[in-house]
Amino acid sequence: MRTGLTRCRIEDPEDHVQQIPDFEKLAARIPDETLSIPSQLPTTTSHNTQYRFSETSIYPTLETNIDAFAMSFSQEPFPEERTPLNIQRYGLNSPFRHWKAVEGYLQGLLNRRGYQDWISYDTTVELIHKDKQIGKWILTLRKPLENGREDRWWTETFDAVVVAAGHYQVPFIPLTSGLAELAHNFPGSIEHSKAWRRPEKYRGKRGMRIL
Repeated sequence: MRTGLTRCRIEDPEDHVQQIPDFEKLAARIPDETLSIPSQLPTTTSHNTQYRFSETSIYPTLETNIDAFAMSFSQEPFPEERTPLNIQRYGLNSPFRHWKAVEGYLQGLLNRRGYQDWISYDTTVELIHKDKQIGKWILTLRKPLENGREDRWWTETFDAVVVAAGHYQVPFIPLTSGLAELAHNFPGSIEHSKAWRRPEKYRGKRGMRIL
């Protein structure tokens, strides 16, 4: 089975800026609108510019809050690597791991025996439907091309589908009177906690509210 991922879960670029395009749609939980499917597949179209909330929630000092033992396979234990901050907080035998350690663990499981060839990164699943005649799932997939100007569209057939999109991919901001105007008049003044990266940005400031 090939797995379609929205993106590889690594930290965003240093200069990335969170976008909040429509407060009303965010509050109504309908901000990530579906794309129109091309009438004939496979095909290539102009690159989609609709905002897709693909940022991660990963910040530099992020660590797990679950024991590494509980997250590992019995025959594949987590490596005994800990950051200095982790040791400072929880001791030499800390059960927690930095997100880089989790990433390395998963990549280590994947990058063997050709398993990595069954993964499709930076690929969005735009539509899923089941063909009852053949008893299989048909996925409509889209992947940006390296030229940055076009997207490739195609379909693939699977015996089963696991939906693991995450609960918090799209930030929730309650609809508040004046909030959209504030964001428009003072760019960057409104920020969801998903965009938090390090405390230095907020040190010594007053009157800032993180949603």
